Amino acid sequence: ERLADGTIRIRTVRLNYLSYAPLILAESQGHFAEQGIEIEWVPLNRAADGLLPLSQGDLDVLPCIVYPGLFNLIRRGAALRIVADKGHTADGDADCSYMSYVARTELIESGRLKTPADIRGLRFGTSRTRAGFYEACKLLEIAGLTVDDIELVNVPQNVIMQSLAAGNIDITLMGEPHLTQAISEGYAREWLPFQSFIPGHQHSFLIFGPTLIEEDRDAGSAFMVAYRNALLQYNEGATERNIAAIAEATTLDPALVARLCWAPVRASGRVNTDDLVGYQKWAIEQGLLDESVTPDRFWDGSFLDHTDSVITHRSDPEHANER
Repeated sequence: ERLADGTIRIRTVRLNYLSYAPLILAESQGHFAEQGIEIEWVPLNRAADGLLPLSQGDLDVLPCIVYPGLFNLIRRGAALRIVADKGHTADGDADCSYMSYVARTELIESGRLKTPADIRGLRFGTSRTRAGFYEACKLLEIAGLTVDDIELVNVPQNVIMQSLAAGNIDITLMGEPHLTQAISEGYAREWLPFQSFIPGHQHSFLIFGPTLIEEDRDAGSAFMVAYRNALLQYNEGATERNIAAIAEATTLDPALVARLCWAPVRASGRVNTDDLVGYQKWAIEQGLLDESVTPDRFWDGSFLDHTDSVITHRSDPEHANER
């Protein structure tokens, strides 16, 4: 939306996960303001709830994890396009894991859960229509098991930590900061890092809706310049200014923010489209998607292309206090 004074108002979403840190930095460090952008944060309980509002023009940008519903909407003609990385699985030899399977502490300490084959009979905090089902299927594949060998428990994401602590589920996929918090509180142990069984998975990205894809592409370009500058700052790592900005926006203790494993997000903003093609193949096999859509229909790299010659952020050696 263009305001009377020329300001571009962008409606988007921010949840309490570390993969939203580039958006936090884009606002708090002035990258959006530099491009004449004012952000309106729209409250949502989970990113998937924003897909329909995005397709209807009630949101402009949606940071989202991968869902079959996105590709179903695009296949039906919705003007939705993935435009930038917001988080992917690290390579298998990464120093830490932003996202891991965690299990109840007693399951690991007792020796009940050691290898992937040991997940037989356990209660997973996910369902066929929620985030985490794809990862569960990949884990089952490694274990030589099927979905019938585990119990799926449909737990809302905002109470997943409480459900694990109460013993209502046995195992779940958890990302930062909840991963470190759950382990610190003692009721869960990290069991299997994400990258150990799905390296390079493109699990999260930014999506532009029709207001930026069709109606005002210049506004989309301005947003992307700010986001790309924020990505460059984010990839400086746990610098003092990055820690301070993220801690203030999330109300997390700065010491905790410094300890977290930061989500891998490419400074270039590019996404792994091949992985998303493979994801759709899996979704079709599961009956969650009727047919796949090709990268030229779900990916628009032109906004990132525009940023290559106009990005303004440069690394600051005085703040390069990386972990």
